[in-house]
Amino acid sequence: FTKVKVETTPSEDDGRSNLTFQIEEGPEVSIGEIRIEGNSKISDDNLKGAMSEVKEKSWWQFWRSSGFDRKKLKKDEAMIVDYYRERGFINASVLSDSISIDPITGKADVQISVSEGRQVFLRNVAITGNTVYPSPTLLRRLDTDTSAPYNQVRLEKNLYGNEDQTDVRSLYLDNGYLTFNAQLSE
Repeated sequence: FTKVKVETTPSEDDGRSNLTFQIEEGPEVSIGEIRIEGNSKISDDNLKGAMSEVKEKSWWQFWRSSGFDRKKLKKDEAMIVDYYRERGFINASVLSDSISIDPITGKADVQISVSEGRQVFLRNVAITGNTVYPSPTLLRRLDTDTSAPYNQVRLEKNLYGNEDQTDVRSLYLDNGYLTFNAQLSE
């Protein structure tokens, strides 16, 4: 609801002040068009596909709710950044977003401005301070590819915790090293 109006009315009664809130919610606003600017390496369609909550509604998707929610937009912006990070753009960021209500359709048009940064390729992975497990064992758990763009998201998951518990942290914790600490230095 983008047109919420709040009206306060103070009244004096026995030295106390009462506030009355009269709320007119207005109509629920649905998503119209999503525009992304600042991207040249990754297409709009791929970035929109990375978003899970805020979607443009096609005419044939009658079951999909396309109501606008700013919290969901913020989650999707984080997903856009992760999408970039998975492809080697470790300095990618969402610079800003803006919402405008189309006066004809009443739908919210979303504009997201991104900064891609340079694409980074992983050259080498070095592990230091490990005395319990050999480096080749830990490197297998990290599952890094030095011939592909640096997948920062996958490396962090494989170091600190992934769904399959095949990460480096799980290896140490499962074997009694409860104070395990790894620091990633890029």
